[in-house]
Amino acid sequence: MDDENRKHFASAIAEDKEIFDPMILQLRQETIEYGKLIYKSLLVLNGGALLLVPTLFQNIDGIPASTLLYAAKAFIVGLLCVGLSLYAAHLNFLYLVRQLEVQKIERADYYRRRFLECQTDAKTLNANREYDLVNTISFVAANFLGLISLVSLIIGSWTIAGAQL
Repeated sequence: MDDENRKHFASAIAEDKEIFDPMILQLRQETIEYGKLIYKSLLVLNGGALLLVPTLFQNIDGIPASTLLYAAKAFIVGLLCVGLSLYAAHLNFLYLVRQLEVQKIERADYYRRRFLECQTDAKTLNANREYDLVNTISFVAANFLGLISLVSLIIGSWTIAGAQL
């Protein structure tokens, strides 16, 4: 091991630190924020739904009970989907952070083998495939469930707005 290889190793590790550490820190902060948002939203939305349905049943005589029940079911589906959507987004951020951490470790191992152990045929591993799949699934699920939640909100609102008063 000569000094030139040690310099290349140190330089490669420093460059990776500049690349990965800010992204990992930002994604960790986003993960925390999504976690907070999940719990706050679920408490507010579920509490609001519990107050809304009995209020509508008691105060609006012109809307048939079946219409209110149909709208309430749409709102409940929307609430469930928004909660699941936020949770899927939260999982997505968790797996993105983990994927970056694994990639950073793999690259450091590659640099160690390449520059310190002088393995000219050293290759990086690709252990991120399982994370790629989970990231894709959680991303698609979060967006799909969010869309279903929005559609449910529109259906529930349209049902009440279109009722004969």
